[in-house]
Amino acid sequence: MTALGTTEVASAPNNLQLQEHPLQIILDNSLLSLTQVSGKSELLSEIESVAKKYSISANKSIQVAKAESSLNQNAIGSAGEIGLYQFMLKTWNWFNSLRNTNLNIYNVSHQIDMYCWAISSGYSSHWTTY
Repeated sequence: MTALGTTEVASAPNNLQLQEHPLQIILDNSLLSLTQVSGKSELLSEIESVAKKYSISANKSIQVAKAESSLNQNAIGSAGEIGLYQFMLKTWNWFNSLRNTNLNIYNVSHQIDMYCWAISSGYSSHWTTY
């Protein structure tokens, strides 16, 4: 009986330790996410400003950017998608030709402007996260 009790007591701290570890990871990831978002206030302000210019939802524009790239303007997707809103180069070039512009896909301000223009022009179907 003592051996059983000792085993139970000995295994309890290990179980407790294992249970605390994932919680700490979740907590650390949450803090990291909050830090990453709060460190992007200029980016969020620019999205809000450009969305307002095109009369589209700033909140939705931010949600799509978070879903597409985790607010990473330099993100490259597995199929070659580029930037904050994960544009395919072919789509980007097509949008440039429709607008008669020469915006740079690697410029975050251009990414935001192109996305907001595209949404306001009825091209939301190009984003599955929209």
